[in-house]
Amino acid sequence: MRVRQIRRVAEGSLVPQARGTQSEAFFVSGRCPLLNSFQVDFLAGLNPQQKEAVAHVEGPLLLLAGAGSGKTRVITHRIAHLVDAHRVPGPSILAVTFTNKAAGEMRDRVGALLGGESTMRLPLVATFHSFCVRLLRRDGKALADIRPGFTPRFNIYDDDDQLAVIKSIFKALGLDEKQFMQYRAALSLSLIHI
Repeated sequence: MRVRQIRRVAEGSLVPQARGTQSEAFFVSGRCPLLNSFQVDFLAGLNPQQKEAVAHVEGPLLLLAGAGSGKTRVITHRIAHLVDAHRVPGPSILAVTFTNKAAGEMRDRVGALLGGESTMRLPLVATFHSFCVRLLRRDGKALADIRPGFTPRFNIYDDDDQLAVIKSIFKALGLDEKQFMQYRAALSLSLIHI
């Protein structure tokens, strides 16, 4: 697998040098022009490093850049460029990130760049966790063969849900819930000191 690296350099970064470009203003204002009526140049308004990353078509691409350097802008423009200029079907593209906020922002930007495409035709933009949950729910039946008891209809418990389950187990076994709370507090304190 070949990975090209676009590295941040000492003098430059992935951030465009010239502020106030049409593309820059588009994101600041949040306006969505009618993109269906004309061809959009997704390379316009990008610096050389950004253009190189957006124009990269063959194989995977690794972006290494600091905070505020334009990584999201590059990724969203690259996705739009692949869909528009190279006719890559949107559902064939996967973009993953760490937070729901970042995924939502990226999804909105891609949708705006592609001119309000139907959500059925847009790329999948998700967090790593939500993508993996989706994958396990859709294709997880085969996992039951190697992991007995697994079902794609699993639940994910947050901290409150976990606590409620443990309390109900203690209650069902006739154990004192206060002992559990003391153990939980001791465990929490021991984790702090680790």
